[in-house]
Amino acid sequence: MAALLGPCMVLIFCFSQAFRDVYFANLFQGLDFFAVIAIAFGLSTLIFGFLTAARSPGDFTKLRKHARIAVAMNITTALAWI
Repeated sequence: MAALLGPCMVLIFCFSQAFRDVYFANLFQGLDFFAVIAIAFGLSTLIFGFLTAARSPGDFTKLRKHARIAVAMNITTALAWI
């Protein structure tokens, strides 16, 4: 039974990813592609910015000192994702 655990996990992963792709394809088909990108990156920036500020204020201060680099990294990541 233990020998089948790996292949079963791979099979479960494949089914879950196929379900995800079909579900999100149907969900996002009626939405503007760039709106989805803006929402995804905007929410990520807000959530992780808030978490960093709450958990590590010193690190957030360092991030603010290098805001131009952080913004440039986000823009280039968004362009690569597109």
